[in-house]
Amino acid sequence: MNKLRFLVSLPTRDNDFQIEQGHSATLTAQRLGHDVEVVYADNDTVRQSTQILEKIQVPADARPQAVVFEPIRGSA
Repeated sequence: MNKLRFLVSLPTRDNDFQIEQGHSATLTAQRLGHDVEVVYADNDTVRQSTQILEKIQVPADARPQAVVFEPIRGSA
């Protein structure tokens, strides 16, 4: 199986639960032999959207194959 790339986008790194989500995603990807990048949006909906957009607009060979995100509450 090919090595997969995942992007995990979480609202904030100020929350223990979300920190653990990022850590768990990283450990699971490593255990399965895949790559993961965890980004935090500092509870900013525009920042989260921008981070995801920037990551998927790169050349195809550098794009994540999957994006997992926890939307920020508010006007997301």
